[in-house]
Amino acid sequence: MFTSSHFSRRIALVAAPTLALGALAATPAPSYAAADPTPTANGGAWLVGELTDGLLVGDFGPDTGLTIDTAVALKAAGGFDSSIQSIADAVAADVDASNPNYNYVSGEAFDDVGSTYAGAVAKTVVMAQTAGRETDTFGGEDFVHRLESVVSEDIASAGRIVDVSSYGDNANTIGQAFAVQALDTDSSDFAPNATAYLLAQQCSEGFFQLTLGATLADTCDTDPDAEGSTDVTGLVMLNLLSQQDNVAVAAALDSAAGWLKDTQAEDGSWGGAAPTTDPNANSTGLAGWALSGLDDPAAAASAEDAAIWLRAHQAEEAAPCVTGLADEVGAIAYDDAALTQARSGGIAAELRDQFRRATAQALPALLAAPAGSTADRSSTTFVRPGATKKIKLNDLAPGQAVCFGGRSIQSLLNADADGSARITVELPNKQATRSYDLGLTDGPIGTVTYKSLKAKTLGLRLKKAKVPAQRKQKVIVKGLSVGESVRVKYDGEVVARGTSRGNHRFTAKFKVGKSIGKQKVRVIGQFGNRNATEKFRVVKGR
Repeated sequence: MFTSSHFSRRIALVAAPTLALGALAATPAPSYAAADPTPTANGGAWLVGELTDGLLVGDFGPDTGLTIDTAVALKAAGGFDSSIQSIADAVAADVDASNPNYNYVSGEAFDDVGSTYAGAVAKTVVMAQTAGRETDTFGGEDFVHRLESVVSEDIASAGRIVDVSSYGDNANTIGQAFAVQALDTDSSDFAPNATAYLLAQQCSEGFFQLTLGATLADTCDTDPDAEGSTDVTGLVMLNLLSQQDNVAVAAALDSAAGWLKDTQAEDGSWGGAAPTTDPNANSTGLAGWALSGLDDPAAAASAEDAAIWLRAHQAEEAAPCVTGLADEVGAIAYDDAALTQARSGGIAAELRDQFRRATAQALPALLAAPAGSTADRSSTTFVRPGATKKIKLNDLAPGQAVCFGGRSIQSLLNADADGSARITVELPNKQATRSYDLGLTDGPIGTVTYKSLKAKTLGLRLKKAKVPAQRKQKVIVKGLSVGESVRVKYDGEVVARGTSRGNHRFTAKFKVGKSIGKQKVRVIGQFGNRNATEKFRVVKGR
């Protein structure tokens, strides 16, 4: 048995499709009129920051497969060309046959003499294509030719990739999808049969499974244990998108998209095949990314829902809230548990590989994340002492992190699918002012202030003790809170209204009526228990 990192990664590719990313260098980015580029830019920057000399390095050394996944994701995200070239240089050196330490496409260094791992070769070709490199010289070898050498030409299995290894053939549907994309992009004569073999693996329900039939007769529908896989279905779709003009491919994509849309959860997420059936970023990312590449409004809506779920699981800095992910902005958590753990204590060593894989698979799906408004949300509201108030923000980017920070409170939430976020606060049972700062990833968006006002007899002075009929009286109200509303009532009617100024006063004039004799003026502040009453006399006019 291998004890090397190569062997452990190879087994992971076979056994856990949620940890492997299908390559699609030519996937078009979706076009949304109100898309927010921030999540994708942050996620791409985080992935680039995880590279060491162009490679992602794990516990067992360089992880070439995951590094290629990252390059493909960065290509789809856009804006990371220089990083993609650095990755290409590092991968080319890593797969070079002269590399005595490790060779991704073979187990020669680990006594698997004469071996060729078809899926890894296909992925290497896609890496070269992603970076715009020559596939016949990348890594000092013609990797397309090597890939063609492991594509079956037997009538019963024409087009199927086959591993050459002393440990048997572990080729699967993921590797077949890589090969289809690689061969088609290079216009290989082997591409049509490889594509046809891949299409033959689709179940009548629309999904693809990880297991690759040994022959064309061994289809998904003939397998009694067939289990639909979100990850594999998404990967296959991604690798077929460049052939949408092919009638058979278009039909397969339509059927696969229908299955994905039917299996999407109400919150926009997907789970994978057992044992990863719970909602997770890997499955949701691949499905959303695949659907976003179709010219279909329903698919676009599903892709947007997926992007919203993913954004809610992405590390976003929203001051003044500070979490354990403050230095990991852009990273995408695999699931709720991983996000909670990382927000509490950062990305622990045992979680970093999981975050890398989730981010690489989900990054392009974030291109469908809708934008929101960053307008100032400052406000001041007067309340009664002891009141319970709900601070609600609307028109945010769905899934976006928003911070509510104030006295003894720091709450980091994610806007819901409607772009709303809310918290409930309890005000002190006394006259006091409480302010809550609001922050998004882009920065502060204002402060919400509550002023609780207790019952009070306001200061009220009338300018004149006697006023001739149908002349004007002046009212001066004191003891108000700045900005407090005031109403002046005379003879049962409101004759003036407004707000107090910085001097805590309010002044107004009103015309008295014809009735002669004692009259009453009543002023009411923000609430009915803040008031005052004064009397004056209306006399006959001269």
